[in-house]
Amino acid sequence: MFPVLNEETSPRVQHKQLMRSGRFQEAIAHYSTEVNEVKREADDLQQLCPHLGLLYCNRALAHLKLRQFFPAMLDANWAIKQDPKLLKAHHRLAQAQLGLERFKAAMQSAQAGQRLLDMKADRTTDFTMLMDRIAMAAAMKADYAGFDGRVLQVRSAGEDAWLGKPAPEDLTLDGPSSHSASLLQIRGGHTDCKDTHLVSRGAASQALTTGSQRTSYRSIKEAMEAACDGDQIILQPGIHNGMGETINITKRILIRGSGPLGETKVDQRANCPTIRITRSAVIMNLEIDMTGFREAVLITGTDKVCPVIQNCTISCSGDDCVNVSGRAQPNFSKCSMNGRKCGLRAFGHSISKLRQCVISECGQQACKASDAAAVNMIECQLKKNLEECIVGMSSSSITLNNCCLQSSEGPAIDMTGTSVLHMCNGSVQDCIGGVWLWEQSSCDLDRLNLHGGASYAISIDKSCKAQLKGCYINGSLHMDDAAWQSVQTVQQKNADLNTFIAAKATVYWPFEEGPFVYEANMLTA
Repeated sequence: MFPVLNEETSPRVQHKQLMRSGRFQEAIAHYSTEVNEVKREADDLQQLCPHLGLLYCNRALAHLKLRQFFPAMLDANWAIKQDPKLLKAHHRLAQAQLGLERFKAAMQSAQAGQRLLDMKADRTTDFTMLMDRIAMAAAMKADYAGFDGRVLQVRSAGEDAWLGKPAPEDLTLDGPSSHSASLLQIRGGHTDCKDTHLVSRGAASQALTTGSQRTSYRSIKEAMEAACDGDQIILQPGIHNGMGETINITKRILIRGSGPLGETKVDQRANCPTIRITRSAVIMNLEIDMTGFREAVLITGTDKVCPVIQNCTISCSGDDCVNVSGRAQPNFSKCSMNGRKCGLRAFGHSISKLRQCVISECGQQACKASDAAAVNMIECQLKKNLEECIVGMSSSSITLNNCCLQSSEGPAIDMTGTSVLHMCNGSVQDCIGGVWLWEQSSCDLDRLNLHGGASYAISIDKSCKAQLKGCYINGSLHMDDAAWQSVQTVQQKNADLNTFIAAKATVYWPFEEGPFVYEANMLTA
């Protein structure tokens, strides 16, 4: 039940009660009434009226709650006209413009709010996080409005890349004395730089003598130290490296390889991740080749860490290809992954989203999710992996839409614990088994074309639940009567009926491997 408004209370209290109870449309009506009253009482509407600005700002919030972005944008603009220093109005204006996908305008509004914060020496991060959201949402639409800062070039390390050395020194680009290992602290000239940061002595000398900032660097590490939020780091064609250390991405930056995919490569040889991402950023058009006993890319942090990785090739010869942990929410698009162990391993409460990606030829699973992690794939291919394509453990969630799973040397999908699988409009081909459910896991299969291969097409443990709709199942089934009855539940439409084709040959369970059988390892034996 909604709380009853007391007519004797002030309009401000009434507005708060309506907003807190989720009665946003009523709140808009109340704000509109008070706006009209204030206008009638005003002697001169040409003068600034902070109270009127606050009313417009609050009405903008009610519109945002209802996802009415255009009226929210209008109200936020009116609020800023009445009170240009009203921070909430700038924040809500940027939110409304983001909702309308006016990314450049949204970024400008957020930057205006950030400048007001800077004038007050306020260190809150509300606008910083909003700019991250805008930049990532824009990048998903191939709009890079969030990266309007400087462009920093990184030269190829050439033949010395595999030794972990930087690019050859160039005095015309690096400035004098750049060979010195000492570092100076100078204040960045870029408007988004609020703190001092480390750059080489050559960069400092060049800035002091020419009045311009250095834009060419010998290594990714050096460019990362000099970069600020909103900058772009462009890797020139050739081979780059992390100089034996992890490249830590803690700023909102865009890292892009020049030329066609494959011309620009990061060749890391170390026992630490090549790239560790703890802030929303964009990595695109890059080949990452990791040689060592750690994952190639590690993404971790809160749910505000939502990096975008586009058109990249990522491989690791000694461990997993990509690890995602914490509550991070990365987005992968048109990427290919290959790891000695897993292609993608998800932990914690992370949410990984993949679109049009290929995970192939991994030594273990293409994707393994544990804890409460979620993995969502759209139009992806998982193929030629030495174990399962998908493994869901604990309370993880796997969602596959129009994906193709093929040619794995284990079952296509193996779910345990209380994990949940949703698969729609996909196919399973040439694997040793199809969809297997153990313990208390469950699945929802919709219009799936599933071939069980040499093992069971569907295996359902007695405590598991499965729902099938409009599926074509070719192969043997392994389940008890209760599970069979749930699978055979009468559907409402003919299009929802399942088709079952018996296997033409005797099927078998895959042989035990892993901890039950000794496997020689040439790297450790």
